[in-house]
Amino acid sequence: MTQVLICAAHTLTRMGLRAVVEGSPGAVLAGEAADERRALGLVRSLRPDVLIVDETPPEVDGVELARRTRADLPVPAVLLLLDDRDQRVVEGLRAGVLGMLHKGCEQAELDAATRAVAGGRRFLSARLAGSVVDRVARTVPPTLARLTPRELEVLSLLAGGLSNEEIGAHLLVSRPTVKYHVSHLLQKLDVRDRLQAAVFAYQHGITGPTG
Repeated sequence: MTQVLICAAHTLTRMGLRAVVEGSPGAVLAGEAADERRALGLVRSLRPDVLIVDETPPEVDGVELARRTRADLPVPAVLLLLDDRDQRVVEGLRAGVLGMLHKGCEQAELDAATRAVAGGRRFLSARLAGSVVDRVARTVPPTLARLTPRELEVLSLLAGGLSNEEIGAHLLVSRPTVKYHVSHLLQKLDVRDRLQAAVFAYQHGITGPTG
């Protein structure tokens, strides 16, 4: 069973997250915290597999909490709930956050994200990925300017560690369609493979490292 710790400043939010975790097959609630200090203490004592954080500045800084948990071993996989602030997505990925969802996500998406990060895979919601793509599209370098908006979105998700199947599920397109977009963006960026494309994306601030 996946041990899940939740951190949220507001009681109603914690109640909602608790209900989601308790209703999710394969997951069990290890504990809950209302602030970063308490969350860090529970990380050290309970050693959860996943830490779900509802970012609510100034009470809870999810990115900083993710950075601080990296000093503890074993490190829980951090799943961050954010609003539409695209810069926080980039900062979160750089801080080692494995999963990020918009606060308005459905329970099924939160379940899927929890399973993904528990397995060591990245999960970035399409809504947040689109926010990052919109920001990048306003100041793209010449190489990225060759990509279509859809290819930019695929690149963002690819660099976030998603497989073709997961990208297809996020964009509601078939796997062959995703492969088509990936092939074209590799050609336009003049890179050999997905890893080089991910590195290129990270260097240009589209997303964080995949490892």
